[in-house]
Amino acid sequence: MNEKNTDRAADIIIIGAGASGMMAAISAALCWKMNHIKNKQIFLIDQNERAGKKLLATGNGRCNLTNLKQSPGCYMTCGSEPAVISGILSGFSPQDVIGFFKTSGMLTCDRNNYIYPKSMQAQTVADTLVRICESLNITFILNECISSICYLTSGVYRMITGQGREFTAKSLILSTGSPASVKRDYNGYKLAEMLGHSVIPPLPALCGLKADFRRVAGTGAGKTFFKQTAGVRCEAAAQAVVNGIPVSRERGELQITDYGLSGIVIFCLSRHISRGIFEKKPSAIWLDFLTDMTEPEVTAYLYEENGRNLTFHQALSGLLNSKLAKGLIDILAGKYKGISDHTPVCRIKPAVMAKIIGEIKHFEVMIAQTNELQRAQVCCGGVDLSQMKEDSLESRKLPGLYMCGELLDVDGICGGYNLQWAWSSGYRAGREAARRFCPGDIPKQKTERQDGQ
Repeated sequence: MNEKNTDRAADIIIIGAGASGMMAAISAALCWKMNHIKNKQIFLIDQNERAGKKLLATGNGRCNLTNLKQSPGCYMTCGSEPAVISGILSGFSPQDVIGFFKTSGMLTCDRNNYIYPKSMQAQTVADTLVRICESLNITFILNECISSICYLTSGVYRMITGQGREFTAKSLILSTGSPASVKRDYNGYKLAEMLGHSVIPPLPALCGLKADFRRVAGTGAGKTFFKQTAGVRCEAAAQAVVNGIPVSRERGELQITDYGLSGIVIFCLSRHISRGIFEKKPSAIWLDFLTDMTEPEVTAYLYEENGRNLTFHQALSGLLNSKLAKGLIDILAGKYKGISDHTPVCRIKPAVMAKIIGEIKHFEVMIAQTNELQRAQVCCGGVDLSQMKEDSLESRKLPGLYMCGELLDVDGICGGYNLQWAWSSGYRAGREAARRFCPGDIPKQKTERQDGQ
């Protein structure tokens, strides 16, 4: 419900009404309800005009809620506390997420382990979360941006908005997300720093990569290559290489753009490149455009009887997108004299052909920079996990202060993993914040119903 009174003091205030913030509010309210604790107030404060605004853009508007295929390698941190992530995720798993929404009146569907709302609309997810919050008497305070925050000696957190309004709370949860995909001013990290926390520099992740046109496949013809092949989508294997050392490999859809590389396979590698560039280390992507065949197999195929009399472009187009095949031949022709897309295969010496195929399977693109944070889906970096208690996400510096979601130094690969972290960390932070108000030790069981009925 919207704010209906002038009382600006709450038991718990949550700054940021996104996925993790609303989950934290719901988790806290349900913890109190299950333990018969009444007359407690939760405020959800957000600078946007509606709750869950950023959520609406996830999964191209379809909202990939989570992924059933989980492993430690799906989540990364720049700091030194990766074990914390697994513990938080296990407390509210993908199956718990599915059950939570089902008992709240929203069914999901499984698309090869990728979980979406059955409506295939992110709006359904946002509406469901808002409806649950309203049923639990959680107060939304929208269009309010917190500009300053402090912890008083009385054990209360005091916040002041840009409009000069003051709020106080006994417990505080920061769920302000990150500056990724945010078009307006972002001050979430500043709030954490005001409360004495350090932030690992946030960098773009799950984003496109801008090629250094001067260094593509060992040539300076990169601009022409990317202009020729822009718009091509294909299956490829990609390797992130930082300072000459391979750091991660993925396989999936690659999208070639006029500025460089994009697509899921690139998004999943982008955080490594982003960090490498930040540290001023040479960073590159090695591409294999012929993932299902070895170099000898490709060479043998091209020299088979049905291919010998074809032009190089015609033969290679039997294996690759035609536009991509021509672009590859054209950029490599400068390194192998006498080769063009019109050259008959039978006139290319096998040793030369083997070298060309080797380059197509190990195509190096040096990266100049990543896309901007505003164009990234998430960021790597954030509040250092070592400053949070691993079992509760409560600050080690201040009592009653919790953080969750993308504000923390955790980022996942494509496929619903970042939302899973939002649900899991929001659930834990909200429950633990509510437990501070409960007498004695209360059970840590998951809720059976999440609709407030």
